[in-house]
Amino acid sequence: MRVGAHLRSGLRTAIPLARETGAEVVQLFISNPRAWSGPRLETAHAFGAEWHEAAIGPLFVHAPYLVNIASPNPEFLSKSIELCRRSVAACGVLEAGGFVVHAGSGGEAEVAEALDRSATVLQATLTETPDQTQLLVELMAGTSGAVASTLGEARALFDAVDDDRLVLMNTGEMLRDMGHRVLEATSGQQALDIMRREKVELVITDQAMPHMTGTQLAERIRAEQPDLPIILTTGYAELPTGANVSLPRLDKPFHLHDLARAVVSAIRRERVDASVLPFRAR
Repeated sequence: MRVGAHLRSGLRTAIPLARETGAEVVQLFISNPRAWSGPRLETAHAFGAEWHEAAIGPLFVHAPYLVNIASPNPEFLSKSIELCRRSVAACGVLEAGGFVVHAGSGGEAEVAEALDRSATVLQATLTETPDQTQLLVELMAGTSGAVASTLGEARALFDAVDDDRLVLMNTGEMLRDMGHRVLEATSGQQALDIMRREKVELVITDQAMPHMTGTQLAERIRAEQPDLPIILTTGYAELPTGANVSLPRLDKPFHLHDLARAVVSAIRRERVDASVLPFRAR
């Protein structure tokens, strides 16, 4: 676990302040949080170089406060989309670990419409979000007309977006709530890289991933660590022909109790398999 802070300072003082507070990870604004101007790429490039040289830890960028991805006002919504687009472009220059945006809020009498707007903007933003940057949705507890102020409402929003990177974050939070240490990857290759340098006791992978499917990742893992438990999450009724159907499956959408049951089952299954010795005829 890393300990960090949302620094309410400018980019010029962010690094010394992070060192002063002993932060291991930092979240900050890279443009005026109360203006539509957005970040400048040249500024992001310069700060990114300083940040990497400082070697403090991961960097996360928070969207300006003006952004409302579920706004019923067309002009306001359009400006929010453009500001998100410019911000994730700057995240790519910074090599930021994540871009944080509020779930948004609409009118109290148009819940479904607000949810649809929020999901649409998140989908559009994800298409421009760099691979190394995760799009993180912050809940808005206590906000009138909030699209997502509870985990249940967040689940509905993530289902509407239907993108593995958002589902990943939700699954990660569920696992953390269960007391597990979570290492997250946005691709199969990144997952393999993490496994080779970290002690991993369970892998949960989505079937639909860029460049490598979940079943293909499972085959690569089995070749290196045959006893490692693997859970395959999928929204498809059937897996592709030739896929490893022996993998424990967790069908989406799923809830916390479904995930908890799958984790326990997968770990127990591997322990039983490991304790069974094959009988060989003489």
